Amino acid sequence: MPSISLFSFEFIAYVPDFKSYSKKPGLTIDYLQEFPGEVTFNESELIQALQTTDRASYQKERATFFQKTYNYRDGKATERVLKLIEAIMNQSL
Repeated sequence: MPSISLFSFEFIAYVPDFKSYSKKPGLTIDYLQEFPGEVTFNESELIQALQTTDRASYQKERATFFQKTYNYRDGKATERVLKLIEAIMNQSL
């Protein structure tokens, strides 16, 4: 999901299996609070959202989600991961 937040168009989630999926395997975010768009649980809600959601809706939520998700988007992710691995390995010795 995070990679799609790079775009500025509206998001509509269709999650008919939300209750079971949120328990197993589970979600990495509080989906109902943090998803930057309309969340629909059945076809009727999806159709309604497709007909009524506009580009401006959830714009603030998309910006907030982008900031949270891409806080470290600086081209140094691999370097940070390697330093973390080295630190963990040094603690183990």
